[in-house]
Amino acid sequence: MSARSRAATFTIGDNVYVGTGSSPKGSYTKDFWEYDAVSNSWSQKADFAGTGRELAVGFSIGNKGYIGTGLQGTGYTDPRRDFWEYNPSSNSWLAKADYPFAIFGAVFLLTVKDTLQPVMIGHSCMATDLNMMY
Repeated sequence: MSARSRAATFTIGDNVYVGTGSSPKGSYTKDFWEYDAVSNSWSQKADFAGTGRELAVGFSIGNKGYIGTGLQGTGYTDPRRDFWEYNPSSNSWLAKADYPFAIFGAVFLLTVKDTLQPVMIGHSCMATDLNMMY
């Protein structure tokens, strides 16, 4: 796996998944990697299906991972709203519904009666703080 900053991550079982982010030269990455804690090894997976970006959010539900939102462009000019689902069994990505707001930064997850409730805490496309529950 190449060096990067501002990558998105999630875990499924004993495995950690890392992708997107920006390279040391400033380009946005789409490559996607799995770290197997049992074998202490990295393996490359199918590239992230969305556009390269940084500051995306990542989380998992059950045996699937999700990456979405984030930022592409300089000066907060091109925030992303798309979300993607990763299936490790098929090593494939599936487009999901867009998040209704352009946001990048962090996400916290709550489970209420077995229903996922993402709480978006980050920055809006206007580079202002944003706290909401969606």
